[in-house]
Amino acid sequence: MDGWHYIVVLGLLCIVYASLLPKRSNPNNMQEFNRHIEGTLEAFAAELDDSNSKLVDAMTEMKRTQDARVNELRERLTLQEQRVIESDRERKKAEERLLEVEHRLMALANTPASIHTNAPAQVEAAQTTAAADRMPAPRTSPIRDRYAELFTLYAEGKSTEAIAKKLGMNKGEVQLIVTLAEQEGQTGVEK
Repeated sequence: MDGWHYIVVLGLLCIVYASLLPKRSNPNNMQEFNRHIEGTLEAFAAELDDSNSKLVDAMTEMKRTQDARVNELRERLTLQEQRVIESDRERKKAEERLLEVEHRLMALANTPASIHTNAPAQVEAAQTTAAADRMPAPRTSPIRDRYAELFTLYAEGKSTEAIAKKLGMNKGEVQLIVTLAEQEGQTGVEK
């Protein structure tokens, strides 16, 4: 190769190398780029502040709701404690009445009959009072109320088959209801 070929190849290499080098940027473009980045960062910061304030508002509302719920539960707890205290008072009063009746019974049982002419009447009255204090209040019969027509037919002497047919029930269901009621002593009828 001749010398001029070397010069041409070297020149071409310089041109290719120069084209590959980054171009020097304009200072105006850099300022615009910086402003764009600053604007983007400011928008991000504003969005972050907005999200934070929404989060704080949500947390404040949750705190308010939680405090209201806690206060409601405290009020319910206080009410339940008052009910327990009242129940204890009533129980203590009942125990005191029972002890008083038992003491009177023992006193009457330990005294001779010649001193108290009406001792049997007093003992019977004390026993009646004690029994009344111990007896639970009469309950209503939910099974009898629920199946009133069934028990009416049963009291009339109808068979379980006839009752089942008339009421559209199974014979076994009728027998079960009657048996349960009899076990509880709620039918008032004997087989």
